[in-house]
Amino acid sequence: MGVVVDPHSGHEAMTGRLVIPSIGPNGIYQLKFRCIQMHDCKEIGHSKYLTDAHDNRLFNVRAIVEAQNVICITEGEIDAITLEQIGYKAVAAPGSNTWRKHHARMFAGFQRVYLFGDGDKAGRDFVKSVGETLPNAVRLTFDDGDDINQVYTRDGAGPILELMGITGAESNVYRE
Repeated sequence: MGVVVDPHSGHEAMTGRLVIPSIGPNGIYQLKFRCIQMHDCKEIGHSKYLTDAHDNRLFNVRAIVEAQNVICITEGEIDAITLEQIGYKAVAAPGSNTWRKHHARMFAGFQRVYLFGDGDKAGRDFVKSVGETLPNAVRLTFDDGDDINQVYTRDGAGPILELMGITGAESNVYRE
């Protein structure tokens, strides 16, 4: 990850954005560019995210191969990165409406799939619709306005683990 300083010709709109690479077994398969300015992107009139791809693929698919019995699915890339930082393999469906039913096949062999939605209508809809395709899902949503990264930044890993129902020594059982 990094911030775009000197974009290629035709990509000037990416200047100043955080670039988030999606890396798979064969290298980078998609780049997303996130606005990192302290403003409401909708009020300014631009998208929070831009991408170089024509589709919205899952982010961090290598976690599916690396995880053993437990994996997490989040609504956004930054949240998946945050979960990885605290020791849990995580994939992101980048945006509340990017999940496709065929994605569920990749999670069929897991004992438990923690499914995280942001604390808003889109997050609750995400958990509901994705959860309907995953019989092994533990559906979790945050309080209004919160997401994984906000909670972690403000309060640390404890509240996230508590939401997952994981406490004390048990946290080492699920980490992979």
